[in-house]
Parts: sequence; C-alpha cells; structure tokens
Amino acid sequence: MKDRRTDILIVSSLFIIFGLLYFKIANDFRSLPGYSIYNNLLFGADHVEALNGWVAKHKGIHPLILLFVVPASWILSNICATYELAVVVLSALVGGFTVSAFYLLCRMIISRWQALPITIFWALSMNQIFLATIPDSYELVALSIFPTIALTIFCLKNKQLYLFAWIFVGLLSFSITITSVVQTVICLCVVLYSLKPIKEWTKPILGFSLGLISIAAILNLIQYKLFPGSQLFWSTSVYQHEMDYVYPLILSNPWQVIKELVKSFILFNFIGVEPVILRFKSEFQLKLIYFQGPVKYSILGIGALLFWLGLYFRGIFFTLLDHKSRLLVISLWLGILFNLIMHSFYSTDELYLYTPHFTFIVLLTCISAASFQAKWTVFAWWIAALLTGCNNLIIQQDLIKKYGSARPVNIISENSEWKYWKGKERPGKNWKKVNFDDKKWEIGKNGFGYGDDDDSTILKDMKGNYSTLYIRKEFNVTSESLYNNLLVDVDYDDGIVIYLNGKSVFRRNAGKKIKNFSRAIKSHEAGRPRRYRLSNDSLVVGKNILAVVGLNNSIKSSDFTLKVKLWKVESGEEATALSESK
Repeated sequence: MKDRRTDILIVSSLFIIFGLLYFKIANDFRSLPGYSIYNNLLFGADHVEALNGWVAKHKGIHPLILLFVVPASWILSNICATYELAVVVLSALVGGFTVSAFYLLCRMIISRWQALPITIFWALSMNQIFLATIPDSYELVALSIFPTIALTIFCLKNKQLYLFAWIFVGLLSFSITITSVVQTVICLCVVLYSLKPIKEWTKPILGFSLGLISIAAILNLIQYKLFPGSQLFWSTSVYQHEMDYVYPLILSNPWQVIKELVKSFILFNFIGVEPVILRFKSEFQLKLIYFQGPVKYSILGIGALLFWLGLYFRGIFFTLLDHKSRLLVISLWLGILFNLIMHSFYSTDELYLYTPHFTFIVLLTCISAASFQAKWTVFAWWIAALLTGCNNLIIQQDLIKKYGSARPVNIISENSEWKYWKGKERPGKNWKKVNFDDKKWEIGKNGFGYGDDDDSTILKDMKGNYSTLYIRKEFNVTSESLYNNLLVDVDYDDGIVIYLNGKSVFRRNAGKKIKNFSRAIKSHEAGRPRRYRLSNDSLVVGKNILAVVGLNNSIKSSDFTLKVKLWKVESGEEATALSESK
C-alpha cells in the first residue's frame, strides 16, 4: 500500500510540475508577433486540430479525434478567459498527463527510482518540450500508443491474450491516426507468437479486426452526425489525398533520407540545437522546426548528447542480452522500423513533427532491469536529464527572446476609416490606383457588412441590390526599406481581392475579372480573421493606396463582411526571417 501511495504521489507531481512547465512555455509562445491560434502562426502541420474551425478541415486519417479535442477545448473555453488560452491549457494538460503515463509505463519494466530519471529525461527532451506546448494533437499520438505497449508487457508477463483489451487499445491508437494502429497490430502479433502457433492466429486476428473496425465505424458515424464537416475514415478520397504526398524518397535520395532519419531517431529529437526558421509559404505560416539544420550543439548540448548516446547504446546492449525482455524489445524495434520505413516515403521536411510515434519507444528499447545492473547507471541518467533539460530549456527561451523582441507596427489599423463605394454602379476605371479621385466616395469605419451584428459600417441596402463593395485607404511610406514585411489581416464573407497601388497582391474566392456585379466563386464564413503576407513590389516612397473589393456569393445572401488591417513587423533578426519567402 505504501509503495502504491508513493507511485500515486510521483505520478501526481509529474503531472502538475510538467503541466505547469509546458503551460509557461506555451504562454511564452503567445508573445511572439503574429502568434494566433487561428492558423496564422503555424508550429506544425494540422495546427488547427484543437480549434472550432478545424471540424470543416478534418481528415479521415484521424478518425475519432474530434470526439475528444473539440469537447475538451470547448469545456476549457468556458473556464478560461479566451479560447486561445483554453487551447494552450489543453496542450499543457495533455503534455503533463503524457509524462505521468510514461512513468507508469517505465514502472512496468524497471523500479521506481530507475524509472524516475528516465521519465524526467524524456519529459525534458526537445520532442516532448516542444510538442507539448503547441496547440496540436501530436502529444495524443504518443498517449494513444502507451496502452498498447503496456498491454504487451502485461500479456507477455502473464502469458494471456486478453482479446477485448486489445480491441480497446487498438481503438485508442486508431482514433488518433490510422497509422498508429499498425504498431498495435505488430505488438499483438508478437504476443500471439509467444502464446500460439501461427495456424491458430486466424481467430484472434479476425476478432480483433472486426471488433476494432465495427466500433470505430459506429463512433465515426456518431462523430459525423455531431460534426458534419468531418470525414469518414473509409472514404476513398481520404486515402487518395494522402497518396499525393507519398513518393519513394528513399530511392531518389537515400543519403538525405537516412541522414534525416538518424537525426530524428537519436539526435535533435532528444537534444535540441539552434532552431531553424523555415521560409514562408503562401500564407503567413512560420514553421519553427528544430530539425531542419546542421548538427550544431553548444558545449552544454554536446555534454547532454554524449551522456545520452553513451547511456542509450549501453542500454541497448544489455537489454538485447536480457532474454526476459527480448520479445518486448522485438515488438518495439518492429514498431520503430515500420515508422522509419513509412516516413522514408514522405517528405523529411516535417519528420520531426511525426516523431511522437516512436520517440518514447526509442527510449524504451534501452530500458530493462539488465541495463540498470550497475549502481552508477541511475546517477548517470540523472546527469543526462539535467544536462538535457538545461540545454533544451535554454534553447526554447532563446527562441522566444529572439523572436519575441519584434513588435507589430500598424499601418492601417482595424479601427481606421476608409473610403467606400457600393457596387450598384462601376466605381471608375482607375479606382484602385493612387491618383484616382474618390471625393464622391462615402467614408466609413473599418468593418463593413450586414447580417452579423458585428459590423462597424452597416450596409443596410446591400441585400438584394448589389454583391460587391469597394474600399480604399491611403498610407504614406517614408522609406521603402522599412516596409519589407507587409502583413494583412482579413475577415471576409465571401470573396476578396486586394490591390496595392493598382497591382493585385491577394485574391480569395474571386474570378479573374472583377466587375461591380461579380460574385464570389464560393462561400466563406467570416468570424475568424486570417493573416497573409503581401508582396511589397508595388510600394513607392510617398503616398500609397491599398484598395480592396469584397464580394458576396449571392445578391440575396443573408450576410456580408469585409474588414482589413495592414501591419508589419519591426526590423531586426526576426524581420529578416519573416521577409524570406518562397
């Protein structure tokens, strides 16, 4: 009983300590200029999984995640001051819970005081620190596989199959991402190998498959009913979309792939290096990925790396010699091998983001009672945890300090006044150019529209009369070099075209030729502003004009919104990074 109370105390302490740590780091990220949960600053693919707006973009390869993420974030949003804060809290809670779960997993293999430094080391690894502080579902990937490994250990120890338990853990891994269930199948096969001859596998494999797919299908249908924008995992379009990203990288560029796999496997994933800022894509998406750079470490990082690699390879050697852990180790290595093979057929640019599938498994491959026979091993793991934590936390804070020093500068604020023209008639041939005479245009406060009760300038006569609205705003530039990083925040319903000094610089849901009777080519609901980077090729020193046309998708539409803000990031190192564009 005393031992159980001690473990409960340790588990609770780990959850609270690391939950608070991850929350602090996540909150620091919010200080970065441009950070927003609304898909503006992107810390990884599928960032909006934890947001209300993600439902419409939900992919069937994550068949049941909405049943957890959306309700959990909604509940927290009613407790926290803002929805953004709620998502940050959710990420930190999942991160803290993952650390506690990892400790319990280790306790099934080694003693309490051996498991503790291993858990601290993993909790302070760059993978865990980083992916536990972003509003995303990567932490859920690791958490969904933990029960599979735990059940594998339990079945091997007790020499029992527990088929219904396998269906349950399979459902957990399957619910987050379909590829994770492969690791569950691998572990199930290893357990079957230890219990039954291959000719007797048919019944349990069939029972597992039918049970898993049937329950998942029912839950997926329930999810689809609750969230109609989501997809069904058996839809062929889901897999056709994913196949667009699959190509044999390992065959076309084997050295590059192997190098990235090694880096993700035992280097950057555990001991962080100076992060590299990837260039912008078409939208304002700043990817902070630690893995896309040279293998460059500080003295502290080198010390952490030497301890980690030394303990890792020593642990593998003794664990492989331990016949009691051999079947478990085989299942772990087969799971790792599956992930490495799978990711060798995808772009390695984002490999770091997928390492929750196997990071903790890599660590488990060097853990066994045999690997801790020497008394100094526990002390060495504590040193590795200390060095790793110091290195990775310093890197994290340096990142926030470096990029958090930038400040936004409003050029055209969200409360500014614009000249506007209703699309009942043509606005004039040169309406989007600097020297156009707009004296006949009306003046209104930014935020034009009707039907939403959130507009500053209400267009009472728009419905049934016209589908376009033209707005213009003048601003001055004293030095062209000071405006290298133009960013625009737009909220629109349903289409928009932005011109800078007569040149089209941004377009959404709009045809090639815009006339006063034009309409948006598809609908888009306002309410969540989006941020994009504008080309500044048309800027001139002196007077400039930002001209915008908003389009409704129907002249009888129930609502319309057009709101535009123009701003920039201050010059400096962070501005240089922001100005890079492909």
